[in-house]
Amino acid sequence: NGFCELYGKMNRERGLPVDDIQNKAFLRTAYDFMKRTGQGDCLIVKDDAGHLLGGIMLLYQGKTVRYFKGASDPAYRHVPILHLAIWEGIKKTKALGFHYFDFWGYNHFVNENDQVFYINRFKKGFGGSYSFYPKKMYFLFKPMMYRLYRMLTGFKKRWER
Repeated sequence: NGFCELYGKMNRERGLPVDDIQNKAFLRTAYDFMKRTGQGDCLIVKDDAGHLLGGIMLLYQGKTVRYFKGASDPAYRHVPILHLAIWEGIKKTKALGFHYFDFWGYNHFVNENDQVFYINRFKKGFGGSYSFYPKKMYFLFKPMMYRLYRMLTGFKKRWER
């Protein structure tokens, strides 16, 4: 519950759109799934007083662990909270016998003005290799029907103007 609130707080601080009810439901569903099936884990970081500083959600898939979600308190931005959580996650999942830790996402097209550039640098610091996934591909099984559909939606858009 605290992780869900922290996740919303972090995203608001970043200027991202936040739907607390939807986020909480989504994160709760993911957490319940992980606990029920044993297909993941959550690691949290607290200070000495028990104040939640951050945490991560990890998903297990075959021999791979995937970093799913993470959040850290914006008030402690100067402290590498998620670094600790990820490091502990790597140690724990290695001890469980997993072979790969997937940080799930690396954007090759950002510059130094973007926060993602520094996230990439953090991920790259662990070494390893990149996995490239193909772009989505759409196949038209009924091209004539698709052309008719596109034509009708075009007429509809013009009619609504």
